[in-house]
Amino acid sequence: GEIRPNLRAVDIWIGEPHDRGRGYGAAMMHLAHARCFADPTVEAIVIDPLVTNTRAISFYERLGYRRLHVRDFG
Repeated sequence: GEIRPNLRAVDIWIGEPHDRGRGYGAAMMHLAHARCFADPTVEAIVIDPLVTNTRAISFYERLGYRRLHVRDFG
């Protein structure tokens, strides 16, 4: 969807279940943060895991993200 010009949207997919829990996601997000915030006009990164994906939500919260609201895409 549309977001303000000073925001960036990030979506990662780690891979198969045996690839999870190895630090790959954290490494990818640290690289994404560096790339997004290299532009001084960027204020925030937007993520949108499914509300049922509690593991992803916990992962993002450990990285410092906070839930603003739940969106329904129909």
